[in-house]
Amino acid sequence: MLTYRLWKEFTPKEREKDGLVLSHWVKKGSVEDENGTYYFDQFDVKVDVPTYTEEEYENWLKGIELPEMLEI
Repeated sequence: MLTYRLWKEFTPKEREKDGLVLSHWVKKGSVEDENGTYYFDQFDVKVDVPTYTEEEYENWLKGIELPEMLEI
């Protein structure tokens, strides 16, 4: 059984302001084909990265032992 794919252009949601246009293969009849949305836009999340001062680092974070898998 053949699965037909179409070469589609798309712009990731976060790149609309700079006009970036990319292309990729899309399965014919898929949601991405039908409404033009980019599938991976659903995984584009904003994460709040904590910040701290040098003093906070010295008081609270310095000397904490990391698990082996997190050691740099």
